[in-house]
Amino acid sequence: MSERVVIEHEGRTYDPFHPDSNWTERVGVDDDVLEFRDRASREGRIKLANGREAPPGVASMVRLRLLTGATGGLPRARPRTAPRWLIPGLWQHGTHPMLSGNAKAGKSTAVADLIGALTTPRRQFLGHFAPVDRQVDPRHGNDLYVVVLNAEIEPSAYEAGLSAMGIDLKSPWLEVIHLDEHAGGPGVLDVTDPDKFDLWLSWLMECDDGCNEGDYWSPSVVIVDGLTAVLAAVGKSTDHYGLWFAAWKRLMKATEIPSSLIVAHSPITGGHPMGGTESAAGPDGLWSYDSANPDSGAAARFFSVVSRFGGVAFPKTRVRMGEDGLPRLDRQAAAQREQVTREEGREEEQHGRAEPMRAMLREAGREGVLTTTLTGDGPEGVANRKVLSAMKESGEVIAKAVQLKGRARGIRWWLAEVAPID
Repeated sequence: MSERVVIEHEGRTYDPFHPDSNWTERVGVDDDVLEFRDRASREGRIKLANGREAPPGVASMVRLRLLTGATGGLPRARPRTAPRWLIPGLWQHGTHPMLSGNAKAGKSTAVADLIGALTTPRRQFLGHFAPVDRQVDPRHGNDLYVVVLNAEIEPSAYEAGLSAMGIDLKSPWLEVIHLDEHAGGPGVLDVTDPDKFDLWLSWLMECDDGCNEGDYWSPSVVIVDGLTAVLAAVGKSTDHYGLWFAAWKRLMKATEIPSSLIVAHSPITGGHPMGGTESAAGPDGLWSYDSANPDSGAAARFFSVVSRFGGVAFPKTRVRMGEDGLPRLDRQAAAQREQVTREEGREEEQHGRAEPMRAMLREAGREGVLTTTLTGDGPEGVANRKVLSAMKESGEVIAKAVQLKGRARGIRWWLAEVAPID
């Protein structure tokens, strides 16, 4: 957040973030002065340097910064609600993932198909994912206001590509901004620069009459196509992905834009975006759209998702062009991949259950372990016994009936290599 804001309160204007201001100082300040500052921070009108009322997101951030600095503690967190999905099973509302792909893989084709899904009712991204929830942003009723920032492709070519994929460029709910044509080049989107941050803060917020705090409105989704060109234009490398994302998320919060997608390049071989670990520091999940051979226009394309905690992963799946010219996930391949994913999940679960039992049997040695001691009881015990039975069928463990105290009998288990010989 830029600090170029002022507070109007009781007929006077205050600049709490000016370098010469001691507004945030607490030591040696009279109690009545501190009380006034706190009241002004809570009740005053937050205004931008240009005199306009600050958007709600900016005002909230300013008040939070002033009041938490004043009280020395954080405010109570707002109650959490169940997550909502912009695209069910792929894109959670309120998140900012990254889409990467190697050169000539068709990232812009995938982005165009995504724009179509966002702006066209019932259209499915890649012909596979559930249609967009068009009521996820109640500010715009049953529509989503989508802004696309094109940082790489020549404007007429970009618009021709969108039109060819059935996208209505005249829709009032879609705005395509070509940074070369309208904003002075891709470098203008380097929001780590405070002046450029302020510029986008103004551009991405629209207001009705008077521009009072409650009159602002902003897009539902912003797509940045592509970040690599933005950073290159200002002489920065992919090492700056993390810093840029941190500033971008502050901008999204300040403008109350819930969701965005950032498009970037990956190495020639595909896979993760350029920048390695740094590139993964900011986005809420990594989508990949890669070509098996960037030197061949006929090479296979693949889509996959690596999610962050709480998200949904999607296995690497072949993408084919349909007869309508739109990219489509190979349904058979998608089904096979999902089956493989389920099987891998079962194998991982079995390994997770088997390993503690192996350790217990290894420690017991020739003494062995009784069934309930080994597996536990209840639902977990049932699941563990299924895994134990599979281990027995493979010959990894041996089970024998044994006499317990009194007339009771039980089953004792050993690793096969240490089981006693009858």
